[in-house]
Amino acid sequence: INHFDIMNGGELHFELTTNKELPFGAKQGDFPVTSIENTTELPAPYFVADNYSFEDSLLIEIKSTFHDNIDYVVTINGSTFEYNGPFHINATSEIHASIINGSGDTSRTINGNFRKRDKDMKIIKLSNYANQYSGGGDQALVDGIEGGYDYRTGFWQGVQGEDYEVTIDRGKTQFIERLSVGCFQDIRSWIWFPKEIKVYTSTDNKEFKLQETIENNFSNNEYGNFKRAFQAQLGVQARYIKISAVYPGNCPDWHLGAGGKSWIFMDEISIN
Repeated sequence: INHFDIMNGGELHFELTTNKELPFGAKQGDFPVTSIENTTELPAPYFVADNYSFEDSLLIEIKSTFHDNIDYVVTINGSTFEYNGPFHINATSEIHASIINGSGDTSRTINGNFRKRDKDMKIIKLSNYANQYSGGGDQALVDGIEGGYDYRTGFWQGVQGEDYEVTIDRGKTQFIERLSVGCFQDIRSWIWFPKEIKVYTSTDNKEFKLQETIENNFSNNEYGNFKRAFQAQLGVQARYIKISAVYPGNCPDWHLGAGGKSWIFMDEISIN
């Protein structure tokens, strides 16, 4: 049964019998043989690392479930790299890796993007996000890795039933030109864009001034997976930036989850 048959759906019937003497696979061709037993394709390797983002350096290991007579074929940012075991990177890197055996058979190439984040930009206050939608932890929103079009991939962070508030410390007072906040919407999964996003700035983390309110003008009843970068032009001197994503409200009456608490999903925040 191939993957496409399963995705198309259907019924799988089993014919049973009480006859214990009836042979199975007695005739040639009766016994099923999986396609993987008739192929020389090698399994793809995989990366082992603490995270996909780092501040100073990151230890990366490339491993394979196949160990007999193989070599690793690796490139880092397009340049060939001789892999002899775990290694450190200290800059944003795109790594491609595959394996090849003595017969010349090769595996599928995998790729990983590992990003060096700005260690002078830290989240110092954050709403209580759901454990199952942590995005990678307290610093996930500033780790340089953007979530895709599936909130279940592990890069999105979710808060349910309340405003989503984040305070960021830029390390020192400096000119803040613009800001971007990545958000996700999938109303089938009770996830809506925020009603609006308020952006505040401060130089002392005590007195905050509202700089801009970013309105959401996207439809709240369109099904599908959507990403949006909410952007603000600031042009101010500040060290601390507070972002308040306003709760869009409970699921509306026409929704299957009517009255239930909706979610706000947020990912990468960039500040320039």
